[in-house]
Amino acid sequence: MGNLPETTLKATNGNLGLVPASPGTTQVKIGPCSSGTINLLSPVTTKQGLVDEFTSGPTVDAASLCCDKPGRGPLYVMRAAASTDGVAGSVTKTDAPTAVGNATTVGNVVYTALKAGVRVKMDGGNTKTLGITSITGKDIVIQLGTDGGGAVTSTLTNVRDLLAGDATAALLVTAGSGGGLAATAAFTALSFGGTGSVTVAGTPLDAYQVRVKPSRSGTLNVGAFRYSLDGGDAYSEEITIPAGGTYAIPGTGLTLTFTPGAGAIFFAKDDLFAFDCTAPSCSAGDISSALTALQLETRTFTIIHIVGQVVRADMPAFFAAIKTFADAYEAEGKYVMFVLEGAGNESAESNSTWSAAWIAAMASSASFRMAIALGECEVLAPLLTPQAARTMRRCVSYPMLAHVSALNIATDLGEVLQGPLPGVTKLYHADQADTLAGARFSVAYPINQLEGFYGEGRLFDTSIGDFKYWQDIRVLNEAMRVARIGMLRYQSSAVRVRKRAQGAYPAGSIDPVDAFNVERALNMILSNALTRRGFATEAVLIVDKQINIITEKELPYDVQVTPLGYLKKLTGKAGLKNPALA
Repeated sequence: MGNLPETTLKATNGNLGLVPASPGTTQVKIGPCSSGTINLLSPVTTKQGLVDEFTSGPTVDAASLCCDKPGRGPLYVMRAAASTDGVAGSVTKTDAPTAVGNATTVGNVVYTALKAGVRVKMDGGNTKTLGITSITGKDIVIQLGTDGGGAVTSTLTNVRDLLAGDATAALLVTAGSGGGLAATAAFTALSFGGTGSVTVAGTPLDAYQVRVKPSRSGTLNVGAFRYSLDGGDAYSEEITIPAGGTYAIPGTGLTLTFTPGAGAIFFAKDDLFAFDCTAPSCSAGDISSALTALQLETRTFTIIHIVGQVVRADMPAFFAAIKTFADAYEAEGKYVMFVLEGAGNESAESNSTWSAAWIAAMASSASFRMAIALGECEVLAPLLTPQAARTMRRCVSYPMLAHVSALNIATDLGEVLQGPLPGVTKLYHADQADTLAGARFSVAYPINQLEGFYGEGRLFDTSIGDFKYWQDIRVLNEAMRVARIGMLRYQSSAVRVRKRAQGAYPAGSIDPVDAFNVERALNMILSNALTRRGFATEAVLIVDKQINIITEKELPYDVQVTPLGYLKKLTGKAGLKNPALA
């Protein structure tokens, strides 16, 4: 107990400079799903687990691409409320190339259309002469012959001969003959091809491009059809048209109704019924509610993907709302990059008009923690539901974020050695990629002589800001995380101070030995986390050596990261050489 010789040894802690594992490749997908608890963060480890919890929808599609990426980082999904339901568009019919007209009686005349969409009108009056009044498109107006009392004098044969003798009308319609008299009639559409129609009801769960194609002619319970959800790239197996006339497409929220019409051909083989659907979408308020819930999470993540294309007119306000959360997250020590999606062409605007309008709309918006992915692509859907082997027209953010999920924080999204974006088969806005990248948008583009497509990840920083590429903020986020955790070990700790001023260092400022010890410890941690792992050229922490700690109770510090350089332009020269002149 102190009177006899003894040796003691006490364990100490905090000497290794260890910090929790980096969440640098951890993503959160927030957006509409068809099932799952709203505003609850759930880890995703497999595609089956993803479907079991969230079923379908744009966010499920985006997450499934990440699931298939080898070496990806952790993935989470949060279902957000969707204030706007998906909408199914109107169905349009295209007759099969082999379609023929069906006999249609108009004003006692039996007509047979030679093309789809022909209409006939037959006028009367007093003392009129038989003739063709007009042919506008596929609309034919016939003036029947009448007497002074308005009675029709034109026979069926007269009408037939009139049409056969007109070169334009003869390409559109034929008419039967007979001695009976024709009669007046309002515009009447002539039956052509299958008389059946298809309508759609329900609320779509995703952005589908639905195509319904009869594969066997016939009426209900006789004919058959196949359907596609991707505009005709992939079709289902053959399905008999139900006797009741209705068919619910599994996993889509859509129900088709088949109405056979008068026949004799009801649903003709290779007719096509087409309609497109919009996906459900989240408002800025919906996403704000989700981000508020996410703010309470203790699990760490560094990329938040807001799934759902925001229309151009709404994006400035939407961007500002998300920027508020980006700033709030940073203030709480959560260092995150947000990726938003811009919508595609509006109405029939050209790609150049579309890109110019987006650039103008977002000219006054800026945040180095945010990116806007712009442009659309065709990407192969990894899920077997709601239809196997389909392609999806989606924002380029889908494959870009799937690709980056397996890249370290310092690797450029477009590094050629990392390969092309996964699953992309087509780009719709490649002609505007260079222009949009110069205006801070994240885009996808082709490279001559290389297969596939590549991504350019840009941040929406100001034109004079430091942050141009996704990796710029990802590396800084890691440096901030590591430095913050490293400095936490000193929170409320005591340090020695200078007893007297020396040069620029006043009395009461941190003792130089203690300042050196803090910097040495933190610089070792930063070096291990960033420099030695090849994420930065250098990363150092410098403490303030001038503040009076006795009065202020504060020790400011700076974290300075020297980034890697990136070879964005390779410029060479080529010429011929004459060895004799060397």
